[in-house]
Order: sequence, then C-alpha cells, then structure tokens
Amino acid sequence: MAEALGIVGVLPAALTATKSLATIVKRYMDRDNTLQRLNHEVTDLSDVLGSLQEFIDSDAPILLILKGPVERCGQVCCECEAAMKKFSAKSKPGLRDWMMMEFERGNITSFMDTLASYKSTIMVGIGTLTMRRSKVAQETLEAYGEMVKNTSYNLELRLQRIEKSIAAAAAADSSTTAELGAEASASINLQDEREVTRQCLRICQDAQSYIESLHKEQFSEPQTTSPPEGPIRNQFEAELRTSQMLNENRTSIVQTISYLQQRLASVIMASNDRKPSQVAALLEEINVAKQCVEVCNEASSQIQQRKIHVIGEVIADDDTDQVVITTLADLFDVKKVRAKNRTTQLVGSMSDQTAQKMSEGRYSSRFGKIPDDPTHVTFARDGVQRSSSAPTVQSAQEGSSAPTVQSAQEGSKRSAAAETGRKPSPNEVRKRATGGDGGTLSADE
Repeated sequence: MAEALGIVGVLPAALTATKSLATIVKRYMDRDNTLQRLNHEVTDLSDVLGSLQEFIDSDAPILLILKGPVERCGQVCCECEAAMKKFSAKSKPGLRDWMMMEFERGNITSFMDTLASYKSTIMVGIGTLTMRRSKVAQETLEAYGEMVKNTSYNLELRLQRIEKSIAAAAAADSSTTAELGAEASASINLQDEREVTRQCLRICQDAQSYIESLHKEQFSEPQTTSPPEGPIRNQFEAELRTSQMLNENRTSIVQTISYLQQRLASVIMASNDRKPSQVAALLEEINVAKQCVEVCNEASSQIQQRKIHVIGEVIADDDTDQVVITTLADLFDVKKVRAKNRTTQLVGSMSDQTAQKMSEGRYSSRFGKIPDDPTHVTFARDGVQRSSSAPTVQSAQEGSSAPTVQSAQEGSKRSAAAETGRKPSPNEVRKRATGGDGGTLSADE
C-alpha cells in the first residue's frame, strides 16, 4: 500500500484540473475544430484518470511510477486553462484562432500531443494493473502488447525532440537571458536541474534492479516443477528469448545511466547564463517522459511473464474420460476441442493443488464401477441355450418313438414358456396337435 500513497495525493488534483479544463474548452469550443479535438483529448484523459482511481488500493509498484505522469497531467491542464483565459481576453470574440495560442509548452497542437502521450502511458499502467487482478484472453493480450509498443515508440520520439530542444537552448545566445530574468527567478534553477537529473538516475537504477529480479524469478520457478514434455517445451524456448530480451534491456539501461551521468557532469560545469528556466523545464519533461517509458517497460515485463500453453487439437474418442490440464501456463490456448459419444472431457489450466483435489474427488471410484445387473446378462444367455432342441427334433424325424419325441418337445416348450413368462402361441398349439396325431397313427400301424 506504500506505493499507492504517492499517487493518492496527486490523482484527485489531476482529475480536478482535467475536469476544469474540459469545462473551459466547452465554453469556448463553439465550431472551432481545434478546440473540438482538444475537448476529445481532455474528456478521454478525464475518463482514464477516473478508471485509475479503482486501483488506488493496489500494492503494485507501477503505481509509484505512474505518479509522475499523473501529476504532470494536472500541471499542464492548469497551464493550458490559464493560457486559454489569457488568449480569450486579448482576441476578438467569435474570431479567435486557437492555433495561434501559445504558452510555455508551445502551441495547442504540442499540448494535445503531450496530453495524448500521458494518457497512453496511464492506459498502459491500467492495463498492467488489470492483468495483475485477473487473466485475460489471448486476443486481448496481443492487442495490449501492440498498445504498449506504440506508446513506447511515441515516447522515444518525444525524448529525442526534447533532447534536441535542450541542445538548441544550450547553444542560444546568452544575451537574451536578461529578458527572462524575472521568469528565471520564479522557476527552477540549476540546483533543481541537478536534482531532477539525479532522480532520473534513481529511476533507471530502480528499473535495472527490477529487471534483474524478474530475470531471477523467471528461471527459479521451473526448477521446482517436473521436466516438461511435448508441446510444453515451446514454453521454455520462449523463456530463453525472454532472457535475451532482458539482457538487452539491462544493457540499454546501463548505457542510459552512463549518458545521464555525463550529462549531470556537464550541467554542474555549465555557467549561469544558460537560460535556466527553459533548460530546467525541458529536463523536467525528460524526467516525466522517462517515467512513462518505465511504465511501458513494466507492462512489457508483465506480458513476458505470461506463459501460454498452445495445443493444436484435443479429441476424445467414444466412451472415454479425458482430462487435458496444465499447471505451468497462465493461459491455455487450444485451437480445436472435440468430444465424441458418451465422453467426458476437461481442458483447462489450474494450479497443482486444484489438480490434485480434482483427481481425488473425480477418480476415487470412477474406474471401479460394477457392471449393470450381471444376473440379467447370465439369465439371457441361459435362455438362449435352453431354446435349442435339435437332438429331440432329429429323434422325431427318425419316427422310432414319436410319443417320446412329443413329450420331449412339449417339456422343452413348457420349460421355455415358463422361463420366458408367456403362454404358447396358436402355431405352437397346432404343431403339438399335429405331432400327437402323427404319433397315434404311427402306433396303430
């Protein structure tokens, strides 16, 4: 909960400033296309900040990194609101060209770009917090990964532009510094610039430590599990690629730390005639932009920790009980699942404890089931055997003892009738009568 305390103090203020700016924009919007686009950006940002409030009680470290972008949103919204009020007082009503409005951070287009970058960063953070609470579908995970890549790309471009602006400000003529004297006295001086640069160093060092902890955690868990077989081996191939990516990121952050250390040394040696307010403002932007990049790195690490077990198809034949589970994957991706007649099928991902509990409850007596009514099966077989009377029929054809044959036939038929529980049919009665007459005639001869 300690990580969330920092953002608790800045989120309400940022949300209030965003809503206040939205009110001012709607007041002056009318038919101006520029303000309509600005209204869209500010409204979306307000919704995103409102969604972030739902995760204030989370203990995720990413909330600490999100503090900078959220706080900056409130500051730039206040600055834009003040600039709009000032510009509306100078221009003619109904003929205002809002593209001409300027304030410390540039024109209204650059402000919208800044606002969009902060909004995208906060959305990436919300997505990471959401994945910590619940699992997401594969399609959603892929879409979220694309959003993280796009946000990272735009932030890197923004960093390059800020670096160029700093270089241009450092090379500017020092004669114009006197014009900014009053503004410089009220702004951040070189000592504050040094502190901001040191904060950037601490952020990068923390990120390096976090990536190293991810690297250790990523490969300590599989050692406690049984060796994978079959398609699960692909999972460990993915982990190898993740390891390579983490090493590359760690090298990149070390290079960034080295660059910032050199930059810090140059700032300390710089003279006091370097437009301190402008340079300090740009360095402050670098601080926030780098925090945004760290948010994207945190989100990328969350995606890389997700383990996806992929199976082409799972088919259960007739009269089977099939269970296909994994305890090594967060997401289970099965392309095709089919169960045939009289089949029970279970496909999914679960923990080791859940799998053991399910097997104990489901299969404790399932495969020891007693066959249905074995007495009935034996009786049916006996009935078929008793219905045959070939020897007695053969004896009747020889004509040696017709009355005996008739008696045997009748006894056999009575026994069969008694066992089957039915009366003789009319045909059986006629056959018996014919047999009796034949026997009588044979005896008279």
